[in-house]
Amino acid sequence: MNITDIDDKIIKRARQNYLFERYRNEGHGLAKVLSDCNSVMLDFKNILEKTTDPDKRGMQQRLFEKLHSAVTKVAVTVKENNLDQLELATNELLDEAKDLVRFLFKS
Repeated sequence: MNITDIDDKIIKRARQNYLFERYRNEGHGLAKVLSDCNSVMLDFKNILEKTTDPDKRGMQQRLFEKLHSAVTKVAVTVKENNLDQLELATNELLDEAKDLVRFLFKS
């Protein structure tokens, strides 16, 4: 890997971080956040199934499980009708799912 490849990865990650922070600050409603997270989980599940490297697959599996757990926690909070905890659970969802939600911002 040469310097240009590394630079490109740094620039791409900075762009994804910027777009994620902008997405977060736009204050999307819970329905939009859950829809986006579910879309990311579907896309990432396909990536996970195609990964053959065991180390990379393990890392990807942990990221996927983290997102799935966060989505489940929000769903339980909604089902319990716990409105006091809903905003907190939604923010936790975005915190925990940041690495995968960035997949929304591929370019």
